[in-house]
Amino acid sequence: MKSPMNRVMLFTVLALTGMKAIAASSDSIPYPIEPALNVEVVLHQQEIAVDVTSTAPVAAQFGLLGALVGAAIDNANAQAAEKRVADIRNLLVDYDFNQSAEGAIKAAVASPGISPAPVITVRKSGWDAVAEQGNAMTGPQQTLLRLVPHYAIASNFESIKVSLQAFYLQRTVKDSGKIKESVIFSRNYSLELPLEKIQGSGADEDADRWVALGRDGLTVLIGQGIQQTADMLAYDFSAEGRALIANAKSGKSTQFHGKTYRGTVLRENPDYIWVANGKYKSRTIVGVQPVVAPAATAEPAPMPMPAEVPVPATEPAKK
Repeated sequence: MKSPMNRVMLFTVLALTGMKAIAASSDSIPYPIEPALNVEVVLHQQEIAVDVTSTAPVAAQFGLLGALVGAAIDNANAQAAEKRVADIRNLLVDYDFNQSAEGAIKAAVASPGISPAPVITVRKSGWDAVAEQGNAMTGPQQTLLRLVPHYAIASNFESIKVSLQAFYLQRTVKDSGKIKESVIFSRNYSLELPLEKIQGSGADEDADRWVALGRDGLTVLIGQGIQQTADMLAYDFSAEGRALIANAKSGKSTQFHGKTYRGTVLRENPDYIWVANGKYKSRTIVGVQPVVAPAATAEPAPMPMPAEVPVPATEPAKK
């Protein structure tokens, strides 16, 4: 199982290392992006991750000692979160996030604004995506849409987030034989599922609230995150989405469930909101769908006595 640090290194390999942004104008994304677009779906995780909010940037303002203290706090938070998340992972042990994400992404990509006939390759890990670069090339230059789904719970257990990173890349074979990847544009789509606050509820109590939802409750929420992030991808490149975001005015803010969200509102209803920021080179679409979860009971409900369990009537065997 990959550690959180290895997952960070993976995203660095896929998204940042060796990539150089290509200058382009706001009208340089064709409709569709490509008729037969090369798409690479990278499925890199086998269990729900834990996102630790780092205190290092703030602590570093107080010098080396502050940075060391911040790093120690981050490490302690990560260890505590890994212990708390065990029960949630046990509930999801047979839940196939990757399979659900793959199906939703394939449906979203085959849309009029992205590609009517995409050529989709699925990589089972980020390392596979790096190792297979050369084999995927069909000439000295190639464009590619790389999609990386991800899901995680916050280390304070206040929210679960499902995300989808998208990178439209240009691959070029250099004279040395090495492959250079340059980012033409990037997108980040996410749906945050925050717990509605309960007075006095801390990380332990909130972790128990997620567990109280049970496997079915958790998988329904994560499934909604998968579907909504895939829908964001398709909408972003639809005729309606392109026009709305291209004409958006900066500085707008919207109130939703008592919080302020800045950006262009793409969708809003009583259950969730989508807000977009950025235009051509880098854009984020953030969705928020609050979760109402009851406080976990202090003691589990008593199991019924054997005599109270109804026994199903048997039917005579049919001839």
